[in-house]
Amino acid sequence: MLEHKTILDPTVFIDKNGSTNPARSQAARVRTTAHWEIDKRFTKLALDRGVPVCTGTDTDKEKFVQQEIKTLVHDCGFSPMQAIVSATKHDAMALGIDDRTGTIQPGKIANLVILSANPAENIDNLDKVALVIKNGRMFNAK
Repeated sequence: MLEHKTILDPTVFIDKNGSTNPARSQAARVRTTAHWEIDKRFTKLALDRGVPVCTGTDTDKEKFVQQEIKTLVHDCGFSPMQAIVSATKHDAMALGIDDRTGTIQPGKIANLVILSANPAENIDNLDKVALVIKNGRMFNAK
């Protein structure tokens, strides 16, 4: 993955959530639980080896990315800042738009989420959205 500059998009929250979903059959839950254990280990291994990890989604569920970031921290051994970089810089790299967005730098598009508490201290602070800036325009949080 490093040699080919491949970015891992593990979508770990999907398997974590599916492993406990009572609507699924017992066999499906067991299969998904096995995938979840592999996902956690492989994602941590990629992080430890220096492979960029991004956050992705297989769903339109509201706050999915926040849940994915929290899962990286709580279950996969990421620090809060490593998970935040995954959701910003590495996501932009995966989409091929890191020349325009993904980091805070002069000349890049202002897409920011302003929080009322520091997520680097506690990743659960991601839910404390105070303001959203999209393409340089400000929006109040819901």
